[in-house]
Amino acid sequence: MNDKLKNSELKSILIIESNEDEVKRFVDVVQNNCDAKVTSFKSSVEAILWLQNNFADIIILEEGLQPMSVTQTIEYIQNELGKNAPIFISSTKKSAKNDEKLLQKPFTLEGLQKLCNKKIEVKQDALHFSLDYLTEISDGNTEFICGSIEIFKTSVSEQILLLEKALENQDHKKVGEIAHHIKPSFEMLLNDEAAGLCNQLIYKFNASEAPVQIKELRKIFEKIKKELETDFTLKKS
Repeated sequence: MNDKLKNSELKSILIIESNEDEVKRFVDVVQNNCDAKVTSFKSSVEAILWLQNNFADIIILEEGLQPMSVTQTIEYIQNELGKNAPIFISSTKKSAKNDEKLLQKPFTLEGLQKLCNKKIEVKQDALHFSLDYLTEISDGNTEFICGSIEIFKTSVSEQILLLEKALENQDHKKVGEIAHHIKPSFEMLLNDEAAGLCNQLIYKFNASEAPVQIKELRKIFEKIKKELETDFTLKKS
């Protein structure tokens, strides 16, 4: 086993590949050179369902992916699921040496080394929240900050459900009232985008735009909640 690759940060690989022989070849290359676990699917839909509850350090998409194309799959993974793992496209075509996103088939040790190097270079996206305001008003009181965060996670979750229900019932007045209620919660964590969406629902309600705005509001909330459960936990420890 290649000790350099064995000790790399690459631990989980997701590959979407319809050719079983190519999958087997890839798994063999990985098992012979590092400790990464390989999860494989034949279709983009299966992979997306798996990614909803699982994590991959690297994602490899087969060129000509079906039923969703490579572009559609990448957009869904990054925008809808909020995953920022490096994504490679595998192809039998000859690739330019400087094409970092293309992975040559049949899979080789050289390709695996390319994946490991890319993993080390990954940069994390900026967080969707800040604790600066809570820290300032509490003089850094950890108990107060933790309590405020717990209230945010439970209260806003409930209120967004009510917001979605009010829209479903076409109760536009109620939509505005709920948005007004949750706006300070997003302002508390300094997320201007969510606060701006609340303002639109409160003061400039548009029946055709509201469903998209509420969906985006939920998406932002879920991202903040996920980040609070990871980044803030690490900071406390």
